Amino acid sequence: MVDEHEPENVEALLALEKDGTKIENMLTELLGKIGEKIEVSRFAIEKVDDGALVDYVHHGSKLGVLVRAENVKDEGKEEIINIIKDVAMQIAAMNPSYIDREQVPSEVIEKEKEIYKEVAQKEGKPEHILDKIAEGKLNKYYEENCLVDQAYIKDNSKSVSDLIDEYNKKYSSETKITRFHRFHLSDENK
Repeated sequence: MVDEHEPENVEALLALEKDGTKIENMLTELLGKIGEKIEVSRFAIEKVDDGALVDYVHHGSKLGVLVRAENVKDEGKEEIINIIKDVAMQIAAMNPSYIDREQVPSEVIEKEKEIYKEVAQKEGKPEHILDKIAEGKLNKYYEENCLVDQAYIKDNSKSVSDLIDEYNKKYSSETKITRFHRFHLSDENK
């Protein structure tokens, strides 16, 4: 039902009706039965034709991840779904901000470089190597904040990108992770 109407925000979601009853009223009735105050603060709708959507809910149900991969072939599909499940756990644990370097806004990159240069300058590093130092530190930033550059949590000798590349080589495919959502109960609306 939700995927048919594709509500743009929480208010539109809660206004949808099922069997003549608004979702908001259904939620209120359910919450009255369980005695908890729970509200929908955000949601995501994902669709993929030639790929896979994989979810992961962390123990305690306070953290959930949804990962979308595209170009998933039937051959090896079960294997890539298991890999993506592991990647979803990685997202839950490491909380990356971006999938890859290309997603990092140029303003963020420039701000990071300026910070690194300023710190190096205060440490007395020569002016002519500040850019090189900033680039090296920026690579560390990518390793911490870009999913595919992160060390894989189950085998830190390889990155998440290495893991996907190995799968693609094995099955002659071009599978790639194209989006993820990380929902935590303490997160603000994002």
